[in-house]
This record gives sequence, structure tokens and C-alpha cells, in this order.
Amino acid sequence: MPLNMIGAAGVSLAVAGIFVWDSLTPLGYAVSMLYPIPLLLTVWLGSQRFAMAIGLTAMALTLVGWWLSPGGSESQALFNRSLTVVLVGICLGLVRRTIRDRAALGQVAEERSTAARRLEALVTSRTQELERSEEKFRRLLECAPDAIVVVDREGRIVFASAQTEQLIGSGLRELVGMPADRLVREDQRDVFLADCKAMAEGESFGSGERRDIWLRRADGREIPVEATVRLLRAADEPLLSIAMRDISERRRVAEREALLSAIIDNVPDMIFIKDANDLRFVLLNRAGEQLVGYSRERLIGTTDFDHFPKWQAEHFVAHDRAVLRDKQLCDIAEERIQTRFRGERILHTKKVPILDETGEPRFLLGISEDITDRKGVEEALRLRTEMFTNAFECAAIGKALVSPDGRWLQVNQALCDLVGYSRHEMLQLTFQDITHPDDLEADLDLVARMLSGEIRTYQMEKRYVHQTGRLVWVLLSVSLVRDRDGSPFFFIAQIQDITASKHAEHALRESQRRLQLSLENSKQGLWDWNVQTGGVVMDRGWASIHGYRLAELPDHVSAWQQTICPEDRPLVEAALTNHLAGITAFYDVEYRAVTKTGKRIWVNARGKVQERDEQGQPLRMMGTVQDVTSRKMVEEALRQSEERLRLVIAASGMGMWDFNMTTGLAVWNQETCLMLGYDPQNHSAHYDLWESRIHPDDRERVLAAIRQAERDDILFTEEHRIRRADNAHIRWLAPFGRFVRDESGDRTGRFVGVFVDVTNRKETEETLRAMQRRLVRLVRKREQLSRDLHDSTIQSLFSIGLGLSECRELMKARRGEAGKILARQIQHLKQVIHEVRGYIEPAGRLAGVGGPIAGQLRRLAEEFSQGRRCSIEVACTPNLDERLSPSQVQHLIHIAREAISNAVRHSGGRRCLVSLSEGDGEIHLTVDDDGTGFHTESHDHRGHGLRNMAVRAEELGSKVELLAKPSGGCRVFLRVPCTEASAS
Repeated sequence: MPLNMIGAAGVSLAVAGIFVWDSLTPLGYAVSMLYPIPLLLTVWLGSQRFAMAIGLTAMALTLVGWWLSPGGSESQALFNRSLTVVLVGICLGLVRRTIRDRAALGQVAEERSTAARRLEALVTSRTQELERSEEKFRRLLECAPDAIVVVDREGRIVFASAQTEQLIGSGLRELVGMPADRLVREDQRDVFLADCKAMAEGESFGSGERRDIWLRRADGREIPVEATVRLLRAADEPLLSIAMRDISERRRVAEREALLSAIIDNVPDMIFIKDANDLRFVLLNRAGEQLVGYSRERLIGTTDFDHFPKWQAEHFVAHDRAVLRDKQLCDIAEERIQTRFRGERILHTKKVPILDETGEPRFLLGISEDITDRKGVEEALRLRTEMFTNAFECAAIGKALVSPDGRWLQVNQALCDLVGYSRHEMLQLTFQDITHPDDLEADLDLVARMLSGEIRTYQMEKRYVHQTGRLVWVLLSVSLVRDRDGSPFFFIAQIQDITASKHAEHALRESQRRLQLSLENSKQGLWDWNVQTGGVVMDRGWASIHGYRLAELPDHVSAWQQTICPEDRPLVEAALTNHLAGITAFYDVEYRAVTKTGKRIWVNARGKVQERDEQGQPLRMMGTVQDVTSRKMVEEALRQSEERLRLVIAASGMGMWDFNMTTGLAVWNQETCLMLGYDPQNHSAHYDLWESRIHPDDRERVLAAIRQAERDDILFTEEHRIRRADNAHIRWLAPFGRFVRDESGDRTGRFVGVFVDVTNRKETEETLRAMQRRLVRLVRKREQLSRDLHDSTIQSLFSIGLGLSECRELMKARRGEAGKILARQIQHLKQVIHEVRGYIEPAGRLAGVGGPIAGQLRRLAEEFSQGRRCSIEVACTPNLDERLSPSQVQHLIHIAREAISNAVRHSGGRRCLVSLSEGDGEIHLTVDDDGTGFHTESHDHRGHGLRNMAVRAEELGSKVELLAKPSGGCRVFLRVPCTEASAS
């Protein structure tokens, strides 16, 4: 707790204590001496915070004690009260002093607050000015074309402009604080660091000095920049300001200018430029100096009249003026010039004006080619060309000149005849266009090697594609002609037709390849036998077949004889003897041989005597041996399989056929003969015989299916009828056949398959279809009976039920009326019984229904309105029975009955109107009621009655229209077409 608060509390307690004591005890000097205590405390606390509050409290207590304090001596009381007054005065003084001090303190605080606000406003103003200045400086730097960085004493970047970010490709945050030497190429970093050090030591640096340095970008690229270095001082701290400008484009321009100057100087033709005003030379290249014999220093600034004869100078000037006037290129094919050292030369000159921004000529550019030597060569070249042309055109083989890119430059007639194109067509093509794709890559590779100088000539065999599409084999010999500077000029091609020899060579290679493949794939071996000496040469195939290595076999015929199975040796010797004696043209025998391991194999040996002496005795015999063990095993398995298949087909009763569609010959089994009605022993199988047995109604369909099976390679399964040989019986056959193809997928003409007699199945299917049709008729009759019962009998029974219910109510009150109703219902019930009997005897059902349709409608109205609160009225146009058939009348009566029944039973209406009229050639039936109605879209109202009405309307060729809504009644409307047919 603060000290002033403690003092205030003490003074208050002291004054209160003294006051209480003075009030309760006899007054005396002892009490009077206590009053100075609060006085002293009040003085001591006068300058404290709560002095005013304490003084007021003490004064209030003293005044109260003055007026309320009891007895004592008057003088003593007077003294005490006087002392109290003094104390009050002192307190008032202290209070005044406190108020004044507080006012002074408040004024000082106000002045201090005002000064603080002024200081804050000044700081804010200075800050805003500083920010505006900084923003102006930043914008100034952004508008500057150069990138600016500021480097401190340690060589670190302390500031970077926005252009620096674009130039270096790095963010400003990354740049600030980074060593500046990292922006400089490595070979220039030492110089850069030395400059920073010189700045730090205060040495003279050269403010505004410009240097070209290489700047390293963030992506690693190095670009040339022009750096302007200035020394700055900020707060006595030296800083280095570097303004950098990208000079890449300047360098490229300088390089291009140097390159252009070098190109102009190295062009072999004379290039000169004249001023458009006075036609003085302003540029001349080195070739021009050599041609005219004057140096460019002597020639520049002069005119043609200073160096050439007058007539010649006038000739030059006239052409120059014409070019400048027309502002177009001038091509001078030949013009003569008198040179200083080389005499008269012939030039081919082109002159063109160089225009300024306004389109006016500023300079004249001329390019002159010295063609003097070329003109001398042209005559000699003409003679040589004529000789070459004659040799070129009259050559017996194809010759051509071809450009380095493959275009035919010149071709002779022999080449045109070889490939089938005219000379004009050939010159529009390239050799790539007529070269076979498989030979093009090798040809282009040789062309590339020749163009690179790796080879001088090449020769190859290749194929051209003739204009007709056939291939032409040629022997191509090519050499390359280069121009003076060694550049490829054109190819010389000599083309010889070798198609015939290539075909012969290909046939020979193909024969050799087939022989080699056949020997390898068929496991054959070769042998060569000297019949006179008995020596024999066998290859690895022969040795491999018999299980030997070639080195293990002796070179004598006995080695072969030992491998023959003893049981087959007589057969082999007999075949060999017959061939050696010339009885058989070839030696061909199959026998069993014994291998090295003792295994028996089947081999086929074939051979022929190749040489005989003058007496016809055999000298040399060659042949092959082939392992046919697998074939023998397959033949045996096939024989057994065919036997099993024959037994299976015979047991299943299927007929099998094998037709040769080319010759018409056929092979079929006994079952097929029996199906067709032929005697297996007394007939000749043929495709035409089978085709003639096909039923005429099925023949076109069957033949089309056979053609489709052959075309699409699918199974033939077209069931059809056949007429047996006696023409008295027809059988149904189900075929399963396919056309046979060879291993390569080509057609062989064979058509094989089997027949299955499905006559019984077809008869069963026909019986089932007849039963199904009968079942459908019975179902339809049942549906018709159901509708008739619902629309007539059930409705009548319902009406009888209603009448009996009403009769039961009247039995007690009105017996006479009830008896009449009962009699009517009995009569009605007899009518129902008659109708039911009509359904049992259909012939009498319609006969029992009689009378005009108007009368039948009125009877319905009476039947449903008797004893009920619903009034049923009938309105019918006369003589409508002549326009309707009995069946139409019956359907209309049933529909009307159902509509009236629904109106009486369900709608609860008081009035029902039945109308039958004719209009527009139609009979209109309308039943209206004023009942409750219903929603026609609701399925709850789609009962048997409405469905029966819809079915009967369809049979009448019409449609029932329902117009109904809740609480709005219902209308049933029907239009029945009235035609002459219905009337009849």
C-alpha cells in the first residue's frame, strides 16, 4: 500500500480517536495536548497525494466535536475548540496549497503531452518525407537502363536495383549480402577484389571509370557488360557504386560488321560502293584492288574519270545513273574495262541502288566478276561438250549426270529405255525416286562417302523400279566431278542392265539354297561312290543319321553295307543291281538300317549313276540317304487312325464325303450312298450327282453357303433336303464340311465333310411347332371366353345380386313390390343361364342374342336401373343394325354393359346417358355419368373391365377414349368404322 494512503488513514484514525475521547472523558490539558499530533501529521502529509482529503476529514471531525462535545470547564472547552479552529485553518491552508500544486502539476502534464504530440507529428512527417524520397529514388533506379549495385568495404552487395535482377537472373533478396566477386568471371575476380581493397584503403580509384567485364548469371551463362564504377561515401563509410549495361548486342553488331568486312574482302569478285550524288568511290574490296590495279586508299574519294579512259568512264557513269534513276537492279552480262596492269578484261557486273529511309538512293553497290578466262575456256568447252554429248547420247548403256542431291541433270536414251520413263519425266525425278527401297540406304551411304572424299568411285548392283512397276537389276558405276574449289559438282553414272544375269544367278542360288535347306530339314545325307574302286565319300548328314561321327566311318562301300538290316539286304541289293545294269532310271529303296547303338531306323536311299565308260559300265554314282523313321511311324499311326475313324463313322451312321471341286470327282462312304438312295456297289460317286439330289427349293441356298464357306474359309453347316434316288422320299441332312487348304493357306480344291440324317429331328420340330400354334389358339379362345364371361355373365350376376339385396329390404314393408322385383330377377337369372349354355355350345351363343341393338341397350338400362337411384337413359339412331355385323353388335353391347356397370357400382352417379349414333361413316358409342370420376393415369383403375373394353375396341379396329377427372364424372367414347364389309 502507498505511503500517502497509510498516512491518510493514520491521520483520520488519530483525529477520530481524539474526538471520541474528548466527547466521553472529562476535558483536560492531557486531551488538549493530543490535538497537535494530527496537526503535525497534516503538515507532514500536506505535500502528499491525499493531503486534501485528509485535511477535509480532520476539519469535519473537529467541527462536529466542537458542537457536540459535552461538558467540562468552559475555559477548557474554549481552549479545545480554539485549538480545533486553528487546526481547521491550518487544514484549509494545506488544502489550498494542495489544490494549487495539483493545478501546477496538471499544467505541466498538459505541456508535456503537447510537446510529445508535436514531436510525434514531426517524426511522422520526417518519416513520410524519407519514404517519399526513397520511393522516388527507387523509381529513378527502375527507370534507369543500367543495372546498379552498391558494394561495401568487405566487397558485399548492400543494394541492387530491379534491373540487376533481370540482368543476373536472381532475386534481390539473394543478391543483397552476397559477395560481389561471385558475379564476375573467375579470371577477372582478382582485379575486382584489388579495386575493392584500394577503395577501402582510401586510394584514388578514378570515379566514373568504365570497364568491360564478363558477368556470370545465375543460370551459369556469361554475358559481357560495360561497368561504370563510382566511389560513394555514406556516413563516412566508403561504398562502391557499379552501373552495369549489357553490351551483348553491341558485341554482336561489331562482330557482324567485322564478319561482313571480312566476307567482302574475301569475295573473289570485285565489290565497290559509290556515293549516289557524285558517284565517288566510298568502298572497294581486295579483289577490286587486284583487278583495276589501284589501292583502295588511292581509289576512294575519286570518280571513274580519274582512272579510266573517257569513253569507258562515260559508259560506267551512264549505267550508274540509270540504276539510280530506275531504282532497280541492273545486270550487265559483259562489259570491258581497261585495267592498270592486266590490260583489258571482260566483266560480268551487277549494280543495285541502296536506298535511305525516305526511299531515295544513297549509295550504288556494284559486284563485278572477271569472266575473261571463262570466256576463253567457253569455246574449248563447247567443243569438248559436243564430243561428250555425242559419246553420252550414243552409248549402248545408260549414262547420266546426277546432282549431289540426287536430281537427274542429264540422261541418255539408253537409260530412259531401261527404266521406262521419257527424258522429260526423268529430269523431274531423283535417283532416289526410282531406286528400290531395300537398295536405297546402301546407295546413299556410298554417295555420302564419296562426297566426304573417303572414296573416289564406287560400283554396286542395285534395283530400279520400272515405270510399269517391275524391277530392273543394274550394275551402277559412279564417279564424282568436283569444281575448282573441290566442291562436289555432279556425279557421272554408268548404268548397265544385268536383269537377265541376276535372274539366272538368283535361280541358281535359290536352287542351291533349297537343296541345302532340304538336306538340313529333311535329315538327309549325301554319298559319292566310286563303283570301280569301292571308295565312297559320305557327309556329316549320312554319318549323323547312322549315329556315327564322320571320322569314324571308313571311306569304303563296306561301311554302308554293314549298316543294312540283314532282313532287308536282299531288297537293297536287288534295287542297286537293277539300277547299275540300267534297268531302272534311278536307285530308290526304303529299308531298315542299324545305327551305331544298335537301334533300327527306316531310311530312304536314292541315287543315280553319273558316269559310265564306253562299254556302259558304271564308274561313279551319287545319291542321298534320308531318315524316314518318323514318317513311317506317322504312316502307321495314320493308318490306324483312319481305321478307327472309319469304324466310328460307320457306327454313328454319318455319311462322309471328299469332293474335288476342280474335277468333280468324289469319294464317299457307304452311309452316304444309303442316304442318297444309291446301291454302294452299282454307282459312281461324283459331285454333280450329289448336287442333283438337293431339293430344288434348297439348291440355291445350299450352293451359296458352299461358295461362302470357300471364300471366307468357314464351316459349311447349311441344313437342307435331298431327294432320294427313287424320287419318292425326302430326307433332311445336316452337313459339317470345310474346304482344305495347304500349309501356305492356298486352296487345294478339296471339299470334305460329313452328313448327319436329321429327318426325324425335323419331323419332331414340325410337330412341336404345330402343337405350339394350337396352344396359342387355345389361349386366345380362353382369353375371349374370359372377356365374354366378365362382360356379360358376371355383370348380369352382379345386377341380380343388387336386385336381391333390394328385395330383401322390401320383404317386410312392401311384399307386393318385393315379389315383382323377385320375379324380374328370376327372369333375369334364366337369361344368364341361357347365356352360360351358349358359351358351352358356341354355335348357339350368338343365336341366343337377338333383337336390334337399340332394344338390347334399353334392356341393359332397365336391368341396371331397377330399384336403384341411378337413372339410365338411352339415345339411339334408328336402323344402325344394317351398318353393323353381329360380332360388332356383340362387342358394342359388352362395352356398353361394362361402362354402365362401372357407372352404377363405382361412381355413385345419379344419372347415366348411353348414346349410339352415326357420323362421318362411323358408329359412335358414348356413355356419360355424373359420378365421382377418377384419374385416368392411375393404375388403380386399370382392372379387368377396362382391359376387356380396350381389347374389344382393338378387335373393332378402334380405341376406347376415357375422359374423366375426380368429382367430374366420366365419359367412355368409342368410334367404330362402318364399312360395306361390316354391313354385309
